[in-house]
Amino acid sequence: MDPHRDGQTWAGDEVHQEVSHPPHDDGGNDFEFDVVLEWLERECPANDVLTAGQPIPCTVFHGQRVPDITYRGYLERVRTFSGCSPCCLVVAVSYLERLAELEPDMRVTSINMHRLLLTATMVACKLFDETFYCNAYWGRVGGVPPSEMNKLELEFLFLIRFDLYRTKEQYEAFLVRLAGHAWDGRALGPGVARELVPDPGGDWGKGSPTNVVGNHGKGEGGWHRKAIDGAHGARNAPVCADTADGAAEAMGHARLDAVA
Repeated sequence: MDPHRDGQTWAGDEVHQEVSHPPHDDGGNDFEFDVVLEWLERECPANDVLTAGQPIPCTVFHGQRVPDITYRGYLERVRTFSGCSPCCLVVAVSYLERLAELEPDMRVTSINMHRLLLTATMVACKLFDETFYCNAYWGRVGGVPPSEMNKLELEFLFLIRFDLYRTKEQYEAFLVRLAGHAWDGRALGPGVARELVPDPGGDWGKGSPTNVVGNHGKGEGGWHRKAIDGAHGARNAPVCADTADGAAEAMGHARLDAVA
């Protein structure tokens, strides 16, 4: 199944998608994208096994069945059409790990991954990117009605106890740890990670709450961009259009509906 094929349609709880222009393919050189994708491909199947045979939780994040789109396909769509910086994908994963600590029933699985990832990335963008879009646009990116996108955000914030702020040091340590897991010592192994940045352990994700609509990218002197550069060489984060209208025009006819 090719999630980028024009006119691809899925019904019911699955995904309906019409993509006139495939997402940008950077040739697999996006470091942050790769480590986040590996995390999804590792955690979702593992948690599927843990929850096998159990009733599907009745939450706003859980669907009735798995949408017919790959982890890579969905992650590419969120990254491309939201225009989020690479660091926001990493921060989103930190939120999902923190959520699993606070609410074990909310571990990321193939059933809830789509809405959890979409919501976590949107919240991260609102804090750490200089430009971000409204909830309605994010819903269009992820196939969620605008009114439901608002509910997802509010529920997510309360579930994670508004524990959103990440320091530069926390971000760097978390990214190095993700990289160590992703490549099992071939890129940034655990030994290298310990030398570069101490394991944050229980302190990770314990930052103070912060305003969910504030823009902290400028206030922190662009620490997120520096952390990305320090982890894997200099890289420019993608720049969003100035308005949601400009982004919608760039999206063309792309749609992703009914991520149930």
